[in-house]
Amino acid sequence: MILKFHDFWSTYKPTLVESEIHLFSDQFIYAGTCDLVLEINGEKWMVDIKTSKSLHTSQELQLAAYSQAWNENFEEKIEHAGIL
Repeated sequence: MILKFHDFWSTYKPTLVESEIHLFSDQFIYAGTCDLVLEINGEKWMVDIKTSKSLHTSQELQLAAYSQAWNENFEEKIEHAGIL
C-alpha cells in the first residue's frame, strides 16, 4: 500500500492542503474526518485512503458527504474526489 501511495504522489505531485481534517455539515447534520485534501493541477481533490482490495458504494457516498461538508465551510470548493 505504501508503494502504491508513493507511486501516486510521485506521478501526480499534489500539494497537500489538509490532512485528517474534521468536517461537519450543519445543513445535513453529520460530521466525519477526511484523510486528505489535495491540489492537483490547480484543482481541489478530496482523497480517502482505503486499505481494502475492493471498493464499495458506501465509500463513494462517504467522499460525497465529506465534499459537501467541505463546500459548506470553505470558499475554495472541492472539484473532484477519489479513493486510493
